[in-house]
Amino acid sequence: MQQERDPFELLRERSIIAILNGDTDFGEIQPVDASSNIKVSMPYLSGPVLCDISNRFGLPAEYGWSGGGRSRWEYLDNLLKFCIEQDRISDLLGFLFSKGQFVEKLKGHTPEVIESSYSKIVDTILGQINGCLYFGGHELTKVADRFVIKKIGSAVTIA
Repeated sequence: MQQERDPFELLRERSIIAILNGDTDFGEIQPVDASSNIKVSMPYLSGPVLCDISNRFGLPAEYGWSGGGRSRWEYLDNLLKFCIEQDRISDLLGFLFSKGQFVEKLKGHTPEVIESSYSKIVDTILGQINGCLYFGGHELTKVADRFVIKKIGSAVTIA
């Protein structure tokens, strides 16, 4: 009997990892109060930052400063796989999408601009991830404070 694959495995697709690690951007927002635009992307996750996040979630990782280190894609893929196996993937996504991760991108603006820009960025990124998942009939959604991958059009309840 074949074991059913965890739907979160879909997030390990290379194009989705490129979104999550900050490699892919989706244009810019021009806030009303700002002299500069804000790039619509996830915060850039460097190798050392990815190692810090991995260690935070219980996956030992060390950055190879003198060469021979893994690619950023590989660090994040290993972390996604680990969190899926540990049933902590929603926690990881919650951390990656938390407002605190966007401080560098949004600092220096009014609270109103921070809130509206943060919401626009997260909505755009989730939309782009869902564009990758669409042809397989799935979508990533946030219900209360949990992330879930569900069949498009199906209802989700969180206990």
